[in-house]
Amino acid sequence: ARFVESGDGMALKIDRQGFGKCAAQKAMLFGTGPFSVELWLKLDAFNSGTVIGKKFGQTDLDPGWALSYDGQKYELVLALADGEQMSQVRAPLRDSGWHHVVAVRDGERVTLYIDGQVAVDRSGPTYALDISSDRQFFHLGKLFHKYSAEAMLDDAVVYDGAVTAEHVASQ
Repeated sequence: ARFVESGDGMALKIDRQGFGKCAAQKAMLFGTGPFSVELWLKLDAFNSGTVIGKKFGQTDLDPGWALSYDGQKYELVLALADGEQMSQVRAPLRDSGWHHVVAVRDGERVTLYIDGQVAVDRSGPTYALDISSDRQFFHLGKLFHKYSAEAMLDDAVVYDGAVTAEHVASQ
């Protein structure tokens, strides 16, 4: 991963092999609690790959969370897993402009916002999975064996709690 000029500032560019990784394994362990991920995203290509996440393991079922892009279906995907099962929410994203993306998990409810609008809102017990593991790594881009999305990221923030719709609209 590297920084590139973007408009009036810099953005983090991830490509098929590039990534950033933080080994702060004890940070951002949300368990079954609320959390939010907020960032600006600009796809450079419509290839499938990870954008951001905190996960450990080689399979989709391994504990953690990840926000990724599915280039075959042109969808942004938030995946949650606890080691035994996985839940996903998907929202269409079909252009390469800058988008304000917010993913929120609050109890059994998961909401994906794109550009201040609710793109998908789902609820059910499978969204309240315990996504913590003491061996997780925080990633920008590639998660282990998977590819990174080809994209630029800016102003990425992970919150220990659920941001409100009012917060999303104010950005």
